[in-house]
Amino acid sequence: MANPSNPLPWIEPIIDPLPDVSLSTFKPHYAGTTAPPLDKSNGRVYKIDGNIYYSPNCSRDGIREPTFYASSSALVRDPYVDKVKEFMKPFTWCSSRTTYLVFMPTFLDMYSPPLTALGRNLPIRRSSRGFFLDAEQVLSMTRTEFELLNIIEDIAEFFQVHDTGPVVPTALSFEMFFESRKLAQNAVERSRDWFAVWVGLMAYHVAIAEITTKDDQRPDEPPTWWRVLSRKGSHSPDMISSLRMTALGGFHNCDRVGTFLDVLDPPARQPSVDFFHHFKVPVFYAWGTAEAVMGLKNPELGRLAPLPEQLQAVASYLIIEPSLSGDFMEPWLKHKERVKERRLKRIKTETEKQRSIRLNREANPRTSKVPIYVWQNLVGILVCCPSDEDSVLGYGENQRVYNSIDNEWDCSTYFGELGEDEAAAMEEVDIMVAEPSCVGFDMQESLYRNLGKGLDDLHREMGLDVPLGGKGSVNVEVGTSVGPSSKVAGGRKFITPPSVIPKGAMRPSSSLIRTTGWSCPTNSGTFIADKYGQYQLHEFEMVDLLLRFAGFRVPLRFPSSIMVSPRSSFDSMTRDLGSLGDESFFQSPVGTLALDFWNDICNASPPNAAFWDLSAVNQKLRESARLRLFRSLEVPTIGRELEPSDVFPELKKPKKPRETTGPRPPPPATHETMFILDFGSFSTVPWRFAVFGVVEMLMVCRFPPDVSEQDILQDFVSRGITCQTLLPVNSLPIQLPPPLASVPLRLSGHMFTEADYRAYEDHARALLLNPHIARAALLAGGILWRVALKFSASISLVTNGPVRQEASFSYPAANGCYVHDGLHLEEANVLCGLYYIYKTPLHREKVSWFPLCSTWKAKASLPSWSEPHERFFDKTEEKWKDLEHNQPLSASRWGALITQASSVRRADRFIVEQSTSFWDAFRRSRGSSGSR
Repeated sequence: MANPSNPLPWIEPIIDPLPDVSLSTFKPHYAGTTAPPLDKSNGRVYKIDGNIYYSPNCSRDGIREPTFYASSSALVRDPYVDKVKEFMKPFTWCSSRTTYLVFMPTFLDMYSPPLTALGRNLPIRRSSRGFFLDAEQVLSMTRTEFELLNIIEDIAEFFQVHDTGPVVPTALSFEMFFESRKLAQNAVERSRDWFAVWVGLMAYHVAIAEITTKDDQRPDEPPTWWRVLSRKGSHSPDMISSLRMTALGGFHNCDRVGTFLDVLDPPARQPSVDFFHHFKVPVFYAWGTAEAVMGLKNPELGRLAPLPEQLQAVASYLIIEPSLSGDFMEPWLKHKERVKERRLKRIKTETEKQRSIRLNREANPRTSKVPIYVWQNLVGILVCCPSDEDSVLGYGENQRVYNSIDNEWDCSTYFGELGEDEAAAMEEVDIMVAEPSCVGFDMQESLYRNLGKGLDDLHREMGLDVPLGGKGSVNVEVGTSVGPSSKVAGGRKFITPPSVIPKGAMRPSSSLIRTTGWSCPTNSGTFIADKYGQYQLHEFEMVDLLLRFAGFRVPLRFPSSIMVSPRSSFDSMTRDLGSLGDESFFQSPVGTLALDFWNDICNASPPNAAFWDLSAVNQKLRESARLRLFRSLEVPTIGRELEPSDVFPELKKPKKPRETTGPRPPPPATHETMFILDFGSFSTVPWRFAVFGVVEMLMVCRFPPDVSEQDILQDFVSRGITCQTLLPVNSLPIQLPPPLASVPLRLSGHMFTEADYRAYEDHARALLLNPHIARAALLAGGILWRVALKFSASISLVTNGPVRQEASFSYPAANGCYVHDGLHLEEANVLCGLYYIYKTPLHREKVSWFPLCSTWKAKASLPSWSEPHERFFDKTEEKWKDLEHNQPLSASRWGALITQASSVRRADRFIVEQSTSFWDAFRRSRGSSGSR
C-alpha cells in the first residue's frame, strides 16, 4: 500500500485478502486505545410482539419481527415470476454469502447515473405476434446491467472479495413478445425493481474494498477501488465516478434495507454492529433483560445499549402513541353525525327505487370509481381531503366508512387499527397498505391540487386559520390582500387576518419628507409630476435598480435647470447595472439625475443628499417600520473545503520567507451577520424572512409599506438575491441531514466529453428532485439559483417556508433556534459541476462546468441577477456544446470571466460602507433596542 505521507505517483497496492470472518471484529479507525461510542442520535427502540429491539442508526416505521433466509439454492429467485419486495425488509443475518442483501436501497434512484436508463419511459409496441418493448431501451438497460456486473467482477477479483450468491442470475425479465400490454408493463417494473440487487451487491463489494485498503484512514484521498478501476481503462469514467455519488458506492444515508443481528451470542462470521453502522446500513438487535444484564458486565456490549430517553419511549408506563382527544376527532364526529341525520331524513322520504339503490349499495359497496375522502392530520387539525390516488382496499374494515347516501368513502388510519390478518391479506394480493393519515408541510404539487378542492391548506401553512370540517368548495387564492378576508365553508364563516403590515404598525412620514415632497416608489416605478402638475407613474428599470441597491430617491418636481444628458453618456451606467434602459428614460430629466447619482457612487463620493436616502438629512429610510423590526444574529459561515495537504500539514512544501514586512491579511471570517425581519404577532406567515447583508436588509426596508413578507420573499427569489426563511422552534434538531452527493473524481489528463456533461446534468437534476435541496439552491441566489432554474426548479417551492424534520439545518438563537433549508458544501459543488482532478493522492485540481458559489460571491458585486449575468450563463451553456475546444474551468479562470468593472466594484464597496455606517448609527440612536 502506498504510504500516505509520500507524495509520489500512485503505486498499485498489494492486496491482503480480507476474510469474511474478520468483519465480526471490524471497527472504524480511531485514535487511542478505546473505541468511541456509537452515534445513536438517529436511533430508536422498537417493541415488536412484546420483544424489545434497538437500532442505533435507524428510526423508520414499519419494522416487523425478523425473518430468516437460508443460504442454499432455495434462495435463488426467478426474475420472470418472483418480485424483489420479499427482500425489502430487514432479515436476521445468517450467512456471509447474503450479507449484500442488507445493502439494497429502500428507494432505487433511477434518475441519477448510471441508472438513468431505468428511469426512461419504455415504449410498448404491438404487432401481429403480440406486444413487445422498444429494442433500443431494452438494449440500454441490458448494457447498464452488463457494465455493473463487470465492475463488480473486477472489484471482487482485484480485492479478492469472498464469494457471494446473487439471488437472481439477471435483473431483466424481458421476452420477445407478450400476450398483453399489462404483462409487458409488469415485466418492465419487475426488471427495474430487481436492479436493487445489483446496487446492494455493488455497495457491499465497495465496502469490502474500502476496508481491505483502509480507505477510512485517508478520507481526503480518492478511494483505492476508484483508482484501480480508473487505471484499468475498461470502464467509463462517468460510470466509475457515478458509483461514489449514488447508493452504488456512496454511503450518504441510511436508506438501505438493513439487518437484524444477534449481539448476545453472535455467529462466527456475523459482521459487527460497527461494520453496518460505519457504512450507514440500518442494524437492529434485541435488547432485552439478558442483553441489558450482560451489557453491565461487558463494556463492548454495553456500548451498544440504547440511550435512556430512547428506551423510555417504549416503557410500559408510557403511552407510545397518545390516544387522540375528542377535540381532534371532533370534525369527523360532527361530519358523521350530519351524514347520519341526512340518512334518516332520506329514508323517510325515499321512493322504492331509491330504497332499492341504497340497500344494494350498503350490501355491496363499490370500491372503485367512487369518491374517496381521506381524513388527515394536518399539523394537529383533522381535515377531510379529496383523494384521487388512495385505494379503499388499502384501509382495513375499521379504517373505512361507506356513505351510501352520497356513494362515497371516508377513510383514515385514525378511525381504527389495521388487523394483522388484514395486513397479511393485502400483502398476499399485492395491495399497498395505506400510509398513516398525516400530512406535513412538505407536500407535492398534486397533493396541493387535491387539498385545494375542499380546504384552505395553503393558508394553513402560511399560519392562517383553516376550517375544520365540511367538504364545501373553497377557492384558494395566493396573493396580497389589503384587509381581512372572509370565506364560507361548510356553512360557517371564517375570517383570515390580512396578509400585509397593519397600518397601525407604520409610523407616519416625517414633516421633512412631506415638505420636500418625496415620491412613494412602487416596486418598479415612481410618480413624477408633469408640467401641468399632474402626477404620472413612470416605470424605469434603472430607477428601480438604483433605488433598491443604492437608495436613489426621485423628487416629485424637477428643477427647471436640469438638462437632458446626451445618449452616449449613459452607456457606462447601463453596462455597469446590466439594464438595457429605454429611450424615454434617456430623454427624461430623471435619467440625468440617475446618471449623476451613479457617477458619484462609482467615485466613492456621497451623492446629492436630497436624492439619497442614506444621507443624514433624509429621514425616509430611518422612518421605515421594517428597519425597526430587523434584528441581527451571528451565524457560522459555510466551511472551507479541506485539501489533502491540510490533513497532512507536514507534507506541505516549505515556502521561502517573504522579505516584505507589511501587515498580513486577516484570517477568513468564521461567522457572518444575518438580519432577521420579525413582525412578531403581526406576522402573516409562520416563518421569518432573513438576509445576509446590510445592503440587502436596507433593500427590504425600501419596499412600499403594504408589501407582505410573502411578497418580499417572492421578489428576492425571483431576482436571484440571497435570502433565507427561518422557522422558529423551541429545541435544536437531533442532527444535520446527511449529504446526498459526492464530488466526482477524474484522473489527471482526462478530456471531458459530451457524456461527462450529460452525467453532470443527470446528477444535478436528480439532486434537485429533493424539495429541500431545491429550496436551498433557490434561496442561495446567484449562480446556484440560476443552475436550479436551469433544471426547472420552481420558485413557488420557497413560498411555504422550511419544514422541521429530525435532521435539519438550524441556527441557534436566544429563545430556541431557527430551522432553515440548507445545503452541504458538497451538494452545492455538485450542482455547479465541480470535479476533482487528481495528479497524486495529495494533489488535486478543481474544475467545474459553472463558477462555484464562493467564486461567484467574491467576484459578482451586484446582489441581484442581471442581464449581463444571463448573457454570461447562456454563453457558457453554448460553449459546452463544443467540448473538443472547451473544457471545464478552474476557479481562477472563472473569476477572470465574471469579474465586474472597476466602477461597479468601487460602487459596491462604497454602498456597503455607507449602509453599514447607516445601520450602526441607527442602532446607536435607538440604544440597545436596535439590535435586540
